[in-house]
Amino acid sequence: MVFEYDNYKDLLKYLINNKKKMDKSFTMQKMATACHIQKTYLSRVINSFADLSEDQVYLAGLEMNLNNEEAKFFSLLHQRDRSGVKRRSDELTKEINLIKKINQRSEKHIQVQPLKSNLIDNITLYYLDINFQLIHVFLTIERFSKSPALLINVLSLTNDKLQFYLNSLVELGIIEKKDTKYVVVKDNLHLSKDSPVFQTYRRLTRDHCLNKLEKLDSDNQYSFSVTFSTSPEVQSKIHREFLKFLSKIKNWVDGSNETEVYQMNFDLFKWS
Repeated sequence: MVFEYDNYKDLLKYLINNKKKMDKSFTMQKMATACHIQKTYLSRVINSFADLSEDQVYLAGLEMNLNNEEAKFFSLLHQRDRSGVKRRSDELTKEINLIKKINQRSEKHIQVQPLKSNLIDNITLYYLDINFQLIHVFLTIERFSKSPALLINVLSLTNDKLQFYLNSLVELGIIEKKDTKYVVVKDNLHLSKDSPVFQTYRRLTRDHCLNKLEKLDSDNQYSFSVTFSTSPEVQSKIHREFLKFLSKIKNWVDGSNETEVYQMNFDLFKWS
């Protein structure tokens, strides 16, 4: 992952090795040719005995098919690593860290859709009442899609309340009613941490999960919590590995047959 790296040479090594894994015909010579340098000079760069120029970094990014954000990150690392002016180096480091922070967000690692509606209170409707999200997900399962009345007992709702949720989800454009069946037409909705209701949404979701856990017997739940000491570098690594795991979860879920609904929370923070 491009945004994990702290200097341009380590990132360059990763890009070359990753390209070799994906393309067996790719060689160091091909990379050197793309950068308009000798293979021996590229080896010296990788082994920290020489440096690429700004133009060569640009050409390397093109050869690696970096997108605009990745290419900018690569260039910023190169500029910072070669800068001899502390103030400029510090400014570049801030910009680098901002890009890293943005790319540590969950929505960067899973495909999500913004929730659009003509309703002014759409965010409040969907994100501040957990039943909207639960019903949305339950309707991805065939038996609930065909017979949504089953949710009355599952979620302890009245018939009128269930109908309110269903009608609201239809109005929000998240589900559609086709004959007697409800069909989910929007999936992978995600609330950005920049949203003004994010903190409330997170607290409500966590509290709902805890309340549900307390009602389940030990055979039907799995819960894990740990307090530990480590370094900022390891904390950052844990965060990166979770984002990779999140992408795997998304792929597993998308490739499965929906038969049950599950909830999962992940919290990681430091005290000091």
